[in-house]
Amino acid sequence: MVKGTNIQNNEHTQIALDTLYLYLDYIYVIANDDEKRFIREAKKHTYEELDGFFATFWMKRYPSNPLQAWYEYYRNVMIANNSYSSLTFKGYQTDRGYVFLKYGAPSEIEKFPFTKEYYPYEIWYYYNTNNQNNIYFIFYSRDLVTNLYQLIHSTAKDELYDPRWKLILKAKDARPISIEETE
Repeated sequence: MVKGTNIQNNEHTQIALDTLYLYLDYIYVIANDDEKRFIREAKKHTYEELDGFFATFWMKRYPSNPLQAWYEYYRNVMIANNSYSSLTFKGYQTDRGYVFLKYGAPSEIEKFPFTKEYYPYEIWYYYNTNNQNNIYFIFYSRDLVTNLYQLIHSTAKDELYDPRWKLILKAKDARPISIEETE
């Protein structure tokens, strides 16, 4: 764990700089605008500044036990990586991973397979999350190989909203993109 975050038991172990960059990338999803700006400019900062930022990030959110909060979040990152990774992206970098990390596990998921008329898609329902009720996210995939689903519509505040989402799902020539076309 990053030394600054482990204040409660005074352990001062230092992790590799590359690992610290990765941890900052993991928390980008739940960071506010100022924190995102800092993370984007991480390479301009010293190790100590990055370590302090990471510790402060968790202390502000969970002052009673920042280390436990980080471990729980890290566990969710690993769940996202195992569940939503594609051929080219780790799960936390995908749209489904983003939603999972920001809003938690959905209350319900409806999955719709590829048909002659529609690309495969999923609807994630959240009955109560982040001070919002009865919101949903719609993801679709233009291929059957990569497991990469793109967010095309949501009813959550400040998320992608496109009332024409059903038109996006409609397969133009009713065939998925082949693996050769994705490279």
